[in-house]
Amino acid sequence: MSANAQALKNHKLDAQAMQGYLKERKIDFMLEGIKVSGERAARVVGNMLSFSNRQGMERTTCKLDEVADDALALASTDYDLTRSYDFKTIQIIRDYQKEMPMVLCVRSDIEQVVLNLVMNAAQAIGSTIRDVAAPRIVVRLRHDDDHALLEVEDNGPGMTALNMHRVFEPFFTTKEPGEGTGLGLSVSYFIVTKNHGGTMSVRSKLGEGTCFSVQLPVGGGVKE
Repeated sequence: MSANAQALKNHKLDAQAMQGYLKERKIDFMLEGIKVSGERAARVVGNMLSFSNRQGMERTTCKLDEVADDALALASTDYDLTRSYDFKTIQIIRDYQKEMPMVLCVRSDIEQVVLNLVMNAAQAIGSTIRDVAAPRIVVRLRHDDDHALLEVEDNGPGMTALNMHRVFEPFFTTKEPGEGTGLGLSVSYFIVTKNHGGTMSVRSKLGEGTCFSVQLPVGGGVKE
């Protein structure tokens, strides 16, 4: 006799009746939800630990304009963007301040951050493409003595104050089911703030668009 059957017998419970009760009260559904949520949480922790372990990766001084250009080139060939959002119909504006300072970073990580932000902007515009007369994404680079600033701004639908408050939470997404994991922005936030000592913020207004700002400490000299 199995342990479950023995336990049911000990408490004078009927297996079919118990199963019917669990189903009627949707307890089996809730238990499955707990299981799925636990698995998702484990993946988040795994991703965070993976990025945390990369802190020892070699950092180099990079030209942020070149990193941004490489990310834009990747976005232009991304299958999901070209299939679902027709990325080529979006005007890309490069607004780069001259003589940007070098930034000490893991180049591939910062490139991934820029790519995530550009893809997020394209998807936001794509969700209401018919309502945007001239869809555009502005990639802006600025600097002062201590920091380099990268901004990705779109003229999509914008977001509510509540969504802005939650936008960097793992798995938070306003996309339709199956269209996003809700991890791109949270992972980007982790890369910038935890692995590079920078800051990441968002400002947005419904009906006007959204702008994500990444500020990184300057490392190395000013490019020639």
